[in-house]
Amino acid sequence: METNVREFELERVGALDCKMDENTGVYTVINRVVIPGVHKGVAGERVEIRVDVMGWDDEPVRSFQGLAHDVRIRVARFLSEYRAETSLCHLSYEHAAYIGAEIQRAETDSQYVQS
Repeated sequence: METNVREFELERVGALDCKMDENTGVYTVINRVVIPGVHKGVAGERVEIRVDVMGWDDEPVRSFQGLAHDVRIRVARFLSEYRAETSLCHLSYEHAAYIGAEIQRAETDSQYVQS
């Protein structure tokens, strides 16, 4: 009797170089924004993330600011829409993952500087 059981395979992964797109037509500037004050009745600081999508002319194409999770989703959607509209911005999966990782670092690292 033959079964359709797929065998699981674990691939060990070593150090890999990230393939960044050189000619995407845009680049991102990611900043951590700390907002002091009272938020939801609690005094303290709220951390937001700002992502500026910049064009070749070093001028912002669009900027987004908010909670990291929300900004990450909106930037991904915008870049997908921008690609469809302009035939620019062909980001690789590695480049998209880098942007997401940088947004995560900006959220969690109080001394964040984009790398």
